[in-house]
Amino acid sequence: SHHYRAPMNYTFELAAQSEAAMRTLSAFRAKLDFVILKNHAGTSSQDIATQIARFDDEFFASLNDDFNTPRALAAIFNLMNACVPMLYSLQTSEAKQLRKQLNQALVVLGFSIALPTIPVRIRQLAKAREAQRIARRFDESDALRARITHDGYFIEDTPIGPLIIKS
Repeated sequence: SHHYRAPMNYTFELAAQSEAAMRTLSAFRAKLDFVILKNHAGTSSQDIATQIARFDDEFFASLNDDFNTPRALAAIFNLMNACVPMLYSLQTSEAKQLRKQLNQALVVLGFSIALPTIPVRIRQLAKAREAQRIARRFDESDALRARITHDGYFIEDTPIGPLIIKS
């Protein structure tokens, strides 16, 4: 990102970095949606409220500073990085609040994240993989993971169940 008054320095390396940043945002958003979908009880954390308040201060201060978008994006990534360690212990209401803040900030900056729908076949393979993993049949589980990966998806084993993300 750059400041709107500064000349734009376009390179393929910067384009690749921007693409990687969008993948990181999408993956974080998918994880939030997963926590919400699981209707996870979680353990309430005042820390999430503190992180969101800190984010609001940083984000809006950057916008009030001559619409400093690099600093605003840094605030978004700071929030995500602060929340990753507690992500799977969030209550559903906390995950919804965090998702709302993230979405609002992205809209202000002109971004939107549309998460892909995971095909039924991939979800079935993931379910079969999880059954094999629970049964401690790791060779079969790994083979199913390889098929899922080959088809362009990634499985992250989380404390609340397997999460499927488009690669």
